[in-house]
Amino acid sequence: MGVVIGTVGAGVIASMFVLPGATTQTQLGSITVPELGPAESQTALIEGNDVGSGTLTVAWTSTAIVSVQLYRTVPCGSPPGVCATGTAIARWNSTTSGRWSESGGLSFPVMFAVQDVGQVMVTLEGTVVELYSVGGLPTWAFLSFIAGGGVLIGIGALAVFFGLFLRGGVYSGARDPDLPFSTDLDGPDGLDGGVDLEEPDDGPPRDPPDI
Repeated sequence: MGVVIGTVGAGVIASMFVLPGATTQTQLGSITVPELGPAESQTALIEGNDVGSGTLTVAWTSTAIVSVQLYRTVPCGSPPGVCATGTAIARWNSTTSGRWSESGGLSFPVMFAVQDVGQVMVTLEGTVVELYSVGGLPTWAFLSFIAGGGVLIGIGALAVFFGLFLRGGVYSGARDPDLPFSTDLDGPDGLDGGVDLEEPDDGPPRDPPDI
């Protein structure tokens, strides 16, 4: 039984490393502002998948200096749309490139706002990359299965140990019940200290007395 329990525990642990884990999904997007004149501004919405854990990376370049801000959004307006909310989660002032990355819970859309702060027409190109995992066990579940398998192996090892110990007998000098009992016991120093169970010799038989 101990061997069976230990084998089950080892199988549980092994299966955690053999079963397919989570796969990483990649979603690509782009941002394009073909022409932006001096003092003009424009916004674009970055779409993606709302996930509990992932990584979002935004990178952009422009042909002249611009100011760019990224904002989280909330539903608003009629007809329904989205509006920027809170402070900017990323900001670049008077520059021609930028890169920003965030890991953790992701929600979309994200607003990309750009303004031409120079004196010439500007073209801007950007890329968006979202990485997130699909499938697989959560970390807490994985560790729980590993711990459970370890406990089963420990129980199996104890069962095998005690099974062998008890089967061998607790007292090392215990007499085998299948062996015949011997009364020919040697005394100390090789002297015969046994017990003689033979009948005593009373000599030849005697005639009964006369009556």
